[in-house]
Amino acid sequence: MLAAGCDKSSSSDSPPPPTPVTPTTTGGNTGTDTGVVPVAGTGDLTLSGQVTYDRVPHSGTSLCYGCTRREPVRGAEVDLLGAGGERLARTRTDANGNYAFRVDPGLRVQVRVNARYASAGVPGWGFSVTDNTSGNALYVLDGELADSGESDSTRNLHALSGWGGDGYSGERAAAPFAILDTSYQFLQALLAMNGELVLPPMQLRWSVNNRPVSGSTNISTGAFPSSFFTGGNVYLLGAENVDTEEYDPAVILHELGHYLENALARSDSMGGSHAVGQVLDMRVAYSEGLATAIAGLTGNFSMYIDSTGNRQQGGFRFPIDTNPYGAKGWYSEGSVQTLIYQLLRDPAGPGIRGLLETFADSGYRNTEGMMSIYPFLHRMRALYPDFVQTIDAMAAQHEVFGSGVFGENETNGTLDLPVYGALVPGVSQVGCSSNGYGEYNKLGNRRYYRLALSSRRQLDIEAMDSAGGNSDPDIIVYRRGRPVARANGSASGVERLSTTLSAGEYVVELHDYNNLDNEGSTGGETCFDLSARKPGATVSMAAQPARLDNAGATARLPVKLFSAPGSQLQVQVTAQDGLSLGQSEYWLDGSGEIEIDLVAMTPGQHFVDLHVQQVDRHGRHSHQSVSVPVQVGAPVSMGDPVQAGRLQQQGDVVYRVMRAQEQRY
Repeated sequence: MLAAGCDKSSSSDSPPPPTPVTPTTTGGNTGTDTGVVPVAGTGDLTLSGQVTYDRVPHSGTSLCYGCTRREPVRGAEVDLLGAGGERLARTRTDANGNYAFRVDPGLRVQVRVNARYASAGVPGWGFSVTDNTSGNALYVLDGELADSGESDSTRNLHALSGWGGDGYSGERAAAPFAILDTSYQFLQALLAMNGELVLPPMQLRWSVNNRPVSGSTNISTGAFPSSFFTGGNVYLLGAENVDTEEYDPAVILHELGHYLENALARSDSMGGSHAVGQVLDMRVAYSEGLATAIAGLTGNFSMYIDSTGNRQQGGFRFPIDTNPYGAKGWYSEGSVQTLIYQLLRDPAGPGIRGLLETFADSGYRNTEGMMSIYPFLHRMRALYPDFVQTIDAMAAQHEVFGSGVFGENETNGTLDLPVYGALVPGVSQVGCSSNGYGEYNKLGNRRYYRLALSSRRQLDIEAMDSAGGNSDPDIIVYRRGRPVARANGSASGVERLSTTLSAGEYVVELHDYNNLDNEGSTGGETCFDLSARKPGATVSMAAQPARLDNAGATARLPVKLFSAPGSQLQVQVTAQDGLSLGQSEYWLDGSGEIEIDLVAMTPGQHFVDLHVQQVDRHGRHSHQSVSVPVQVGAPVSMGDPVQAGRLQQQGDVVYRVMRAQEQRY
C-alpha cells in the first residue's frame, strides 16, 4: 500500500473546485454512475472534493511525460477516517472523480482513496490494485488528518506520477489509479452492453519491483517473465527503465480480456511466450488473439502499444484491425485478433454484446473441442444467422476455412492437418510431435484426436515411438477442455494410459515432452504409434534395426516392452540363418526392456523374430509377434523401422499507502 501526502497550498495547476453538490445520503458504492455524487456519513457539514491522478500518454511507442494530464479517479472507494484511523463513512467517486461526506464540525478527519472499484449485487464487480511484493496490500491515497472546521469544506486529492524530469524521483502514487481507471473503462464498455453483468472480484497486482526475468519466477519479489493473468488475477510489470505497464492501457486490457474469458466462458490455453507473427498451438492463438481483440474493443483503439526501455522511451506497437504478419489462419494470433475485432466492429454485427452473448451460450462454454477460433465462429453463426455470410467471408480472408467446433475440412496447413485426428478403439495410427515452429505452445508440439465412446469403457491408450528412439511421449485426455486423465511417465519411447471413461466425446492430446521443455537440442519430429484398446488385450514392443560390421561381430539388440499393470510376459526369440543368439527366452513382470545378444554368422540382411505371450492379472492371454531387421556387413536398404510507499496495517487489513498532493479550502 502506498503513502499519501497533503499539499495545503493552492497552485495554478491544481484542478478547479468540484461543482457543488446537493448531499444525497447513500450507503456508498451501489451501482453504476447516475450523475449524482454519492454522499455518505451523517453530520451538519459537507466535506467534498475531487480525486485526480497524473495520466502519461504515449507519443509513438514512448511515454510522453511532457504531455502529462490530470484525469479523474472514477468509481473508486473513498473512506472518511477518524483521528485513530477508524473508518467513519465510505462513498465512491463519480465519473468526474467527485466525492462528498456529511461530517460533524470540529472533527479531525482524513480522506483516504482506495484503489478499488467494486459493487455488490446485480450488476456486480470488484477490481482492486494491490502490491504483490507486499503481501497483496491494497494501494490507497491518503490526504491529511485535519479539522473539519465549522462550515462546508473541500479537499481535493491528486496522485502524482513521481516523474522528476530524467527519471522517477518521487513516489509513483498515480500508477495504481491509472491502472484502476483502465479497469473502470473496461467495465463501463461491458455494462453498456449488459447492465446486469456480474463478474467475480479480482486484483490487478502491480509493483515498482515487478521486473521481467528469464529465469526462475518469484511473484512475491516481482520476478516473472512478463505481465500475465493467472488464478483470477492480473500481474503487471512496473520496473522503471525496463517495462512499466501503468500507462499502457492495451497491456492492461489484454490481461483483463483473459480475465473476462476465464470468468464468463472457458479458456483452454496453456499460455507461454507468444507473438502475433508466430505459428502457435490453436488454443494459444485463440486465447491471446481474443484478449487483444477485447482490449481494442473495450479501450476503443485499434493500435496496441507497449512502452518499454530506458526512461520508457522504447517499446513496440502493432495494429489490431489489420494483420500484416506472415502467419495467417487458425494457428495465428494475428489472424484471430483481427478477425474477432473486425467482426465485432462491423456496423451490421452484434458488437461487444455479441461477445458477451457468445460467452454466455452453454453450447460455447461446453464445446466438446478444445477452445479455439472454431467454437467461437460456430456459435456466432448459430446465434446470429443473419450475419453468417459476413462471418464466412471474413474467416476466409484470414484463411480460416474449417467448420464446426472441430475445424472439419480445414485446408490451411500441411503436416498439421487434420486439425483433429480420429482415435478409434482397436485401430492404431501414426501421430507426430514436432518443434519446427518452436517449443511448448507452438503448432505441431501437440497433436489432438477425437475419441467418441457410445458407452462406458476401460481403455489402454498407448503411444510407442515408431523408431524406438529416446522420446518422452505423454498422453492427456480432455472432456470439454478439462483434463480427466493423463499419463506423463519418464519411460523412454513409450507411454500408456489406463483409464475408464464414460460415454461421450473426448479429446486426446499426444506430445513428446522434449518438444515442450524449451530446450531445442532435445526435441525434433518424433512419430508415435497411437492406439486405444481394451486393457490386457495387447503388449507393445519397440526396437531399432541393428547392424553388425562383419561376420563374427557381436552386438546387443535392446527391445522395449510395455504391458498392462500386473501382467507377466514371456518372450521367445528366434533368429534366421546368419545370426546366432545368446538367449532364446526371457521373462518379465510387467513392462521393461530386454537385451538380445547377437553374433553375426554370414553377411546380409537377417531378422530376429520375437513372440510375446502376455498373461494379465485376470488370467487373460494375448500374443504378439514382430520381426526386427539386422544387417551384417555393408548396409542395404532395411525398410521401415519397427513400430513502493509505506505499509500500514489496520486490524486484518494491510494497505500500501501513497501520499497525495492535497488542496484544502
